[in-house]
Amino acid sequence: IERVVGEPAVAEPIRCYVGFNSEPLYTTGRSELAVEELARTGACDRSSLLLLSPTGTGWVDQTVVEAAEFLTKGDIATCSIQYGRFPSFLCVQKVGVGRMQFRSLLWGVKQRLAERPPERRPKVLVFGESLGAWTASDVVMSQGIVGFDHYGIDRALWFGLPALAKWSRNGMATGSSDLVPEGTVAVIDRHEQLAELTDQERDRLRAVILSHDSDPIAALRPELMIRRPEWLKGERGRDVPSSMEWVPIVTFWHVAVDAANAMKTVPGDFQSFGHDYRADTALVVRDAFHLPVTDPELTANVDMALRDLEIARKRRIDTEPTED
Repeated sequence: IERVVGEPAVAEPIRCYVGFNSEPLYTTGRSELAVEELARTGACDRSSLLLLSPTGTGWVDQTVVEAAEFLTKGDIATCSIQYGRFPSFLCVQKVGVGRMQFRSLLWGVKQRLAERPPERRPKVLVFGESLGAWTASDVVMSQGIVGFDHYGIDRALWFGLPALAKWSRNGMATGSSDLVPEGTVAVIDRHEQLAELTDQERDRLRAVILSHDSDPIAALRPELMIRRPEWLKGERGRDVPSSMEWVPIVTFWHVAVDAANAMKTVPGDFQSFGHDYRADTALVVRDAFHLPVTDPELTANVDMALRDLEIARKRRIDTEPTED
């Protein structure tokens, strides 16, 4: 942290993770383990508490965690609970389990923080990517922004929210629902759209949804079989091919194949395209979570560090001995 930000770290970042094999004897078992682990590690003494819902395999986007740790100079704790062990397209049936566990985690954290005076409570941040964004957003699918206050959520950031998620299908992501007051949610394709908002508009935001115009997972829904989608009408979004036309049934399978290949990325080669959000991470995490960093050079250093860490991580994985 000191090498990247040029200042001593405020604290050592805390990371808590409860895996799938921590077999609970009852439905809230894993979330209770997570809350106890947060208490044991002193996570609630940090200025920010980042709660993450993972993808179907249990993967948490390490670039988001590391970006938040750099930008807070270590004054942050993160926590996540695994709810599945397979690729997300095989874990759609696990959305209910993921939603339940994440709701229990949020509620448990809120109860713990209620024991503290307001000035000693950390800012509670929520993140999810892909299926993780679906399960995390589902927690407040019936309450909308009111649910943020109910569960003690300060701000949420979701990458690649699937088109099948309730927030997408009910119009909450686009602000066309009464549950989402005007100006409380922003759906963006890139950081520049967030940077264009005034300070007052950014202060009003409670949720930022980063979904690339070219992300097939954010576009795939059954209606594609019978109805031309909005993103293939009029002016095309960024990186949506101008030659692409809607064909009944065919377009659905075209997008489905793209979605199946959406997570194929090159370590360290960050892109802002399709379902790859790594090139957007540092700036969007900073502004969506209102982290107090304004130095462009520092943010650039964080972005470079994230790339180096990913390359080093891949090298370690490739050299680890495998079991026979």
